[in-house]
Amino acid sequence: MKPLGAVACGHPETAKAAEFILREGGNAFDAILAAHFMACVVEPVLASLGGGGFLLAHCKDRRDVIYDFFTQTPHVPLPQGELDFHPIHANFGATTQEFHIGLASVATPGAVKGVFKIHEDLGSMPLKELARPAIEAARNGVAVNGFQAYILDIVSPILSATRESRRQYQSLVHADSLITEGELWQQPRFADFLEALAVEGSDWFYRGEIAQIICDLNAREGGQLTLRDLSNYQVILRNPVHIHYKHHHVLTNPPPSCGGTLIAFALNLLESSNVNHGKFGSRSHLQALTEAMRLTNQARFEVLLDSPREAALRRLQAACRRAEECL
Repeated sequence: MKPLGAVACGHPETAKAAEFILREGGNAFDAILAAHFMACVVEPVLASLGGGGFLLAHCKDRRDVIYDFFTQTPHVPLPQGELDFHPIHANFGATTQEFHIGLASVATPGAVKGVFKIHEDLGSMPLKELARPAIEAARNGVAVNGFQAYILDIVSPILSATRESRRQYQSLVHADSLITEGELWQQPRFADFLEALAVEGSDWFYRGEIAQIICDLNAREGGQLTLRDLSNYQVILRNPVHIHYKHHHVLTNPPPSCGGTLIAFALNLLESSNVNHGKFGSRSHLQALTEAMRLTNQARFEVLLDSPREAALRRLQAACRRAEECL
């Protein structure tokens, strides 16, 4: 009997890349890496090899482990007057949100190191095979769907902030806009980069040619990243947080990330509420979910913003017990 698998992604092409790797005999972690490469091609606002992230690995024959490859703050800050750092406003329709951009807003990227570490520990197929669907998509082009065109438009002040970025995302049909829905978006330079990265390895990015390009640009234009930041970057392995929710055992992210603790907070609230007393999707069910989400978000802002991170996380866990009374 063939093993069964399921893929959930933010874009059809991302899902197809993962499915292709599974059908080729790759394991779940191979599929995740292929999907990540593809997401960087077709979901560029939401995924990037210049960013960072986490992977929670639950393996049959291995211990549960969190791969923390989140971005890190540069070691040596520049004086305020030398920073390329300025605000823009993204228009979400009903509201606008301020973001700060510029080279001084860039942290040390962890995604590339994360990909190679996960592949080394958990992968089964050659990395260049995992990158191949993304390379082909970048080189041949993918039609931009409605959702991607929408979020490209929302963050257009960011993507249009420099001449180089504008060129990358410029519509070939409409001179006054970024890429629009239905356009074929080809990224041959990114395809070349992925192809070289799969062969050269992570040192090419953190110590070699790419590192030097990044650092030269930062030094010249008001950024803070240095070769020390890049060459010293390490993926951190952490033990996950274990949560017991009703009859389930949940694994999630530990500190210093606050996300896992917030999930534990919300689940604790829901376990003490009447969320299961009503039919799924009923008014009482949705009210309980909404209130738990509201209290979790409130705790996030009230506890985390005014306290050191570790102390705030402890206070957040204690606040969970008090907030149960509100439900």
